[in-house]
Amino acid sequence: MSINNLGEFAHTWEAIREDYDTLSNDEYDQSVLDCAARLAADPAGQTAYAWTLGLVLMAPYLGYAIDDTGKPEAVAVLHAADSALHHHPCAHDTPALDLAVATSQDRPECLLAVHAVAAYAASDMCEAPSVLKELINALEKTLPHYADATCGHTQHTEPPRWAPDLAELGIQLSSPGGRARYERTRRQDEDPPLENLLCPVTLARIAQDSLKSLRSRHSQLIADPDAEDAAGATAA
Repeated sequence: MSINNLGEFAHTWEAIREDYDTLSNDEYDQSVLDCAARLAADPAGQTAYAWTLGLVLMAPYLGYAIDDTGKPEAVAVLHAADSALHHHPCAHDTPALDLAVATSQDRPECLLAVHAVAAYAASDMCEAPSVLKELINALEKTLPHYADATCGHTQHTEPPRWAPDLAELGIQLSSPGGRARYERTRRQDEDPPLENLLCPVTLARIAQDSLKSLRSRHSQLIADPDAEDAAGATAA
């Protein structure tokens, strides 16, 4: 697969992601099936990352669509890719977007991504106390870095409320190129300046809000001794 081919695929995946609230679309379904088939052919190959990304970008459409076309294939092949890649060695010192060990430069965007994940983890859809505990520990390690946060802003920015948009924003801001792209493409009347978005006072509030909701959900789950077993059985 050439870079040009990947660009064409990415354009298709992004268009489907943006038009996710479509009940049924044969072309979208075929793109999902094609992507799943390519990943299934070599789930640990050099291009596995591309097909995995494609399925992730098209996941909102799959979740919204009224029929199951492509859904079982996507789930099965993603499980296969996870099994194939899970124990591969990694040359990185720390995982990307790991809030617990993030440096001061990387901490803001990691926190935005964790805030997005926390919205799901604190909901009734997550029944694994261990997942919540890991997020809680990461936030508890992060908050001291913002204990003395101050700024000169008269108003503070609200991050995106929809979790996928917030996660995407955190990932985009995780590199200098992504930050530059954000500033270049942001809508002046709708998107906040980067400086406001990464305001330490705003980030401290985000961390506190996430921690509060995660602790509440964790308390609910540990009160049910069967919660972890039920979550494990569902995953299996």
